[in-house]
Amino acid sequence: MTSPFPNEDPQSLAKSILFEVVLSDSPELINEFLDENVGFDINCTINLNQTALMFAAKFNYYNAARTLIERGAEIKSPSQIQLSRNFSLQKSDLRFL
Repeated sequence: MTSPFPNEDPQSLAKSILFEVVLSDSPELINEFLDENVGFDINCTINLNQTALMFAAKFNYYNAARTLIERGAEIKSPSQIQLSRNFSLQKSDLRFL
């Protein structure tokens, strides 16, 4: 993947792209991204130590969350998921799965 930003770390760019693709809530786009980036860590984190799955669940992107889980995203127990001091994802937030 060639970055339009020459000083951008390729791993950081890929993380940003993953989160942008999750915003689409499109299984096709998520699968395409992951197929093109074999070996990419689907459980990587960005701001507030948040994974793409946490992001999808937090904003009710059901298709994205389901696709991420099918592609190997880890579902952690509520005690392990802490997004910030004021917000923590509960297992009940994943009830749509």
